Amino acid sequence: MIRKPLAQITGDDILALLDAGALESKTLEYKEVLYPFSRARDADQEKIRQEAMRDISALANAEGGDIIFGINKKIEVVGLRDKDDPDAFVDRLTLMLDSNVTPKIAGIQHRLIACGDKRVLILRVPKSFAAPHMVGETTNSFWARSTTGKRQLDVTELRYAFTTAGVLGDRLRDERGRRLRLIVDGRTPIELEYTNRVVLHIFPLQAFASNRPMLSPDQIATFRRNRRLKTFHSGELGSESWLINFDGALAYQSTQGGRAQAYTQVFRSGAIEAVDSTFIVEGNGKLWFNSRYEGEVVETTRSYLELLESLEIHPPYLIALSLVGVNGMVMPEDHGQSPGHMVSETDLVLPDFDVETWPLDLHAAFKPVFDMVWQAMGLECSPNYDAAGRWAPRRK
Repeated sequence: MIRKPLAQITGDDILALLDAGALESKTLEYKEVLYPFSRARDADQEKIRQEAMRDISALANAEGGDIIFGINKKIEVVGLRDKDDPDAFVDRLTLMLDSNVTPKIAGIQHRLIACGDKRVLILRVPKSFAAPHMVGETTNSFWARSTTGKRQLDVTELRYAFTTAGVLGDRLRDERGRRLRLIVDGRTPIELEYTNRVVLHIFPLQAFASNRPMLSPDQIATFRRNRRLKTFHSGELGSESWLINFDGALAYQSTQGGRAQAYTQVFRSGAIEAVDSTFIVEGNGKLWFNSRYEGEVVETTRSYLELLESLEIHPPYLIALSLVGVNGMVMPEDHGQSPGHMVSETDLVLPDFDVETWPLDLHAAFKPVFDMVWQAMGLECSPNYDAAGRWAPRRK
């Protein structure tokens, strides 16, 4: 695999790889030509389809990697043929994979690169956190790539693969629970003004699978220098500040009293924790819930996912929303629905969801989560969506 972001790879990088005599490996494979797909349904075409699905699922089930088309087994650039249409090829390949590999492999990228007067196509397959992926259609089989090529997984390896996938999900949810306990106990990276809090967590799965920091000290430092990290409703609550701490980088908005009303912590793992203490306010002896928080949650989440993408921390991500200290919370008077009741729970730890590809319709992804908050107050669903479930925020 070429150790550069795909968008930054040039023809010189390809030539340098070949000049160094880089052999095929666990994360690198050369193909002289594109898979010769056709509309035929004969045995030869079935063999080609199976080869393609096995090659790609094998990378996804292992460490991920690059397939470079236009390089022969002598490690020479032969280039694609003039008649080859890489975009049409990738479209057809994607459709075939989506239809015949279970679960779907997310995050596959491609890039066409000029090497002198020749063209090569890089297909980048990420390490999958939904593995193991099964190749179906005429056979049901699981494949993985090693240093000597692809091979079919045996029963013991399959059992380990399925067990590992479950353990990763458990680790992420355990980490969410640990962070929430710290927030409830008041052990936040900076003191917050109010105890009623909206908490957003974003966990990149690749960080927790690799057990290593995704962000270098230099990258952490750029958050402060460039002020790239934002809080909920950035700049609206008070002065915004940035600092570096042991966990990573922190942005916060503070009042004249010095306590923060909102903060966002980005961890060295690439995980993000955003907390706001102003969406739920006290008044007339009650906790009033600001329904406009939904739009802010979506837009803030969008900005964080774009930030992670820019740092080459790609999906899948696990996203989780929680409301802390909300016992007695009631809906706003302008909600436009029939009266409900107070929230009886102290904390609302809402179901998490996965983002397997980006971009994504975040309004649709968050809707079931938002609905549960309103159901905790006795209403059927969020009033910020129309009858068809489309985002349609209410205006005062």
